[in-house]
Amino acid sequence: MAEYICTACGYEGPGRTRKRGSKGMEIFIWSVLMVPGPFYSLYRRVGLKRECTHCGLPTVVNVNSDAGFIAKRKIDIELGLITIPKVEEKKVAEAFGNDKPAVKRETKRVIDPEQF
Repeated sequence: MAEYICTACGYEGPGRTRKRGSKGMEIFIWSVLMVPGPFYSLYRRVGLKRECTHCGLPTVVNVNSDAGFIAKRKIDIELGLITIPKVEEKKVAEAFGNDKPAVKRETKRVIDPEQF
């Protein structure tokens, strides 16, 4: 059986499927109207939705999918199981009294008098 993860609460487990409509309406249509009964039954079975057994939301994805990997990583970061290394930004030196960055001065060449 495939494992699923809920993107809302982080529950990992099999999940559950839920059909559209109600079983009472299906029984009523089959017993009284008889003709549209098969169509309503087909309508209920085509629209199966997988939902979380913990929170009941239809936000369950397969763990082996890309969305499952992202959800698992997000939950692990929120719980503090994974730490993300911080990227340090380069600080630009600013000239005093000017909003533009300071221009790095070139060092002067030493002139050798014997070269002349």
